[in-house]
Amino acid sequence: MNVWRPGIIDEIEWLEYGVSTRFLGNMSFPGKLDAHEVKRNRQNFCNELSLKGKEIVTGSQVHGDKIATVNTSCLDMALPDTDGIISNTSGIQIGVLCADCVPLIIVDLINHVIGVIHAGRKGTELIIAKKAVRIMSDCFMTDPKNCIAILGPSIGPCCYEVDLWEENTRQLNEEGVLKIFNEKICTSCNKEKFFSYRAEGQYAGRMMALGSIKQ
Repeated sequence: MNVWRPGIIDEIEWLEYGVSTRFLGNMSFPGKLDAHEVKRNRQNFCNELSLKGKEIVTGSQVHGDKIATVNTSCLDMALPDTDGIISNTSGIQIGVLCADCVPLIIVDLINHVIGVIHAGRKGTELIIAKKAVRIMSDCFMTDPKNCIAILGPSIGPCCYEVDLWEENTRQLNEEGVLKIFNEKICTSCNKEKFFSYRAEGQYAGRMMALGSIKQ
């Protein structure tokens, strides 16, 4: 399995989304791999998702709560100190990197807006999921009742003292997002498929959660 892709995405014809697995390699700059190899890994990931555009907008993640809204002026950029990205622009890819932290996507089904969020322990404490919903509402007139949220593979309460799944679900519920999907795949328990900082230490690779509004 090269890509974890939740089945609910098949029901949203204008959206593509998935999380890379370790079989596609490390997606992070810098790392043990050189930049060319990481670029090739990211290219292969885009190909797996059948994405025509290859530009990926990511954040230089700091486990904070800064969220950026982006459009085509941000192509192929790494936004400074950013742990969440929101867009309503088709043809670009927005992504976050994870290796135990929760890759969260919030989808406005009516206005065609997506937010891809990196929700680790610190970001969760800073209520980044709540803030993402509020920004979508303020900037794009999103009604939380028209949203779905998906929690991707991440460390579970079985292997970590903080239940990131429960806390992020609670935050989303409090903001009015009621349709939340979580297959509860623990990255630490499934390190043969996913990278896990907790299980592998500082040299663990990074997966990418990548979302795109189709053209």
